[in-house]
Amino acid sequence: MWMKSNGDYVSEPTHCDGTQATVVSTRTCVVPMSVVRTLTLLPRDSLIRVKVRAYNARGVGQYSEINTDGATIETEPTNLSVVTIDVPSTTNTQTKVVWTALTGSARGGKNVAITNYEVFWDAATNGATWTALTLTTDLFYLKTGLTGGVTYQFKVRAYNKYGMGDYTASVSIQTSQPPEKPAAPVVEIVGGYVKISWTEPVDNFRPILGHGYKVLIATAAGDFVERTALCDGVAQEATRYCLVDMHALRADPFLLTY
Repeated sequence: MWMKSNGDYVSEPTHCDGTQATVVSTRTCVVPMSVVRTLTLLPRDSLIRVKVRAYNARGVGQYSEINTDGATIETEPTNLSVVTIDVPSTTNTQTKVVWTALTGSARGGKNVAITNYEVFWDAATNGATWTALTLTTDLFYLKTGLTGGVTYQFKVRAYNKYGMGDYTASVSIQTSQPPEKPAAPVVEIVGGYVKISWTEPVDNFRPILGHGYKVLIATAAGDFVERTALCDGVAQEATRYCLVDMHALRADPFLLTY
C-alpha cells in the first residue's frame, strides 16, 4: 500500500499486483515514477512510503511498518530561471547564449542529473517560429552566421531521465559590434585655434550618438592625453570637431613648440 500526500493509503495493482507469481517470487515490483507521482500526489523529493502484508492459506497477515528511508519523488526538471546574452561576445555575425546550471531539487530531484540543455531560436521571426539549435551539456551556445542589425530571440530548456522541463523566458539581442576604426582626424589652424575634426566611422548597427568619441592629443614627449576641457568628444559628438586654443597646446602637459 502506498501512502498518499494526505496520509491515506492506496494500492497500485497495474504494476505492483501482489498476487502475480513474479511479484510473489521476487518480492519486487517496478512502478514508473510518473505513476507514483499521480498515485500519491507527493511533491518532488518527498519520501515514497509503502507498507506490505502477506497472504497464505490461513489468511492475511498484518501490515509491515512503513519505510523511513529510500526512494524519493522525482520529476522532470524545472525551467531554468534565466537565459542571458554574453554581450562582449556578440558581433555583427555571432552571439553567445549563456545560462546557469540547474542544481539540487530543480534538476527534478536531489539525486537526479541533468542530461542535456536544448537551445532554441526564432531565426529573426519575432518569436513566430522556434527551431532547435543544439543539445548540449555546456552552459553556453555560440550562434554564428548571423546578420548585423537583426534582432534574434533564444530560449533554453533542460532534460533529465524523465524528459524535458519548461522553456525559459526568451531573451533577445540585436547583433552589433563596436564602431569601425575612424579615419585619421584633420588638424588645421583657424585663427588662434587648432581645429581638430573627424569623420563618423561605420557604427556597426549601434548609433555613436549618445556615446560619443574619445579624443587624445599628443604631447611633446609622444604621449597621448585626453583633456575634455579642451576637446570633449562626447559634447562634440554631433559636430565632430573641436577648437583648441593654441596657448593650451604650448602649456603643460602638451608643451608643444614651434
